[in-house]
Amino acid sequence: KVEESVYVNARLYPDMLPLSSQVQIATDIARSTTSRLAGVEPPSYEDNEKTFDDLSARIQRTVDYMSALDVGAFETAATREITRPVRGQPHTFTGTNYFLQFAVPNVYFHAATAYGILRHNGVPLGKADFLGERFERAILGLAQFLDALSQRFPRLLNYFTLQDHDVHLS
Repeated sequence: KVEESVYVNARLYPDMLPLSSQVQIATDIARSTTSRLAGVEPPSYEDNEKTFDDLSARIQRTVDYMSALDVGAFETAATREITRPVRGQPHTFTGTNYFLQFAVPNVYFHAATAYGILRHNGVPLGKADFLGERFERAILGLAQFLDALSQRFPRLLNYFTLQDHDVHLS
């Protein structure tokens, strides 16, 4: 039997962040994105999780926070200006671009990295698990807050079309 701390502290490579940090960052992005799109400052969480139960509680706290935000606050989320540092420089996004170009890719990156850490350490997961319910349980519910994030923004996603962006298909 493998000690739980081995998984929580596992990394894919020595200079990469451990599983616990992957979950912390993914929840931070989900929480801060929904807050900023709602026009409120995101709450800060301490990064002190040491067990799977701690990580699961953090994920649930994030989902609960996002669910409690006032739906009316998202009415102007698509066009709300959000300024965040990108490579050390301030960058202003529209709400739609912030959600689609920053939040979604970053949450998926950290979820995929968490999956990679678990798989590398012998947890029997495959692509179907990543895309299905088993991964949700195995990765401590990361898929749950991704789903909650997308459900919080159905109107925001309606604003996104290829015509709104400099997309060139050749």
